[in-house]
Amino acid sequence: MKFLKFIVSIIVGGFLIYLINELGKTIGLHIGLNAVTSATIGVLGAPGALLLLAIKKIWKNCKKMFTFLEF
Repeated sequence: MKFLKFIVSIIVGGFLIYLINELGKTIGLHIGLNAVTSATIGVLGAPGALLLLAIKKIWKNCKKMFTFLEF
């Protein structure tokens, strides 16, 4: 029963990511749609969406800071 609830939360999370991506087109919000991000938002809800957006913003800034490092 818990597994079914988890699967439903992943599906709901995927739907919420789709909504965020559609509504965020105008201001540049985008979250990748995959099982991990769907599960994060499905389990954590709105705080999970904010968490993913914050991680994306931090990662983008870190990449800008360290562009001089060529690996």
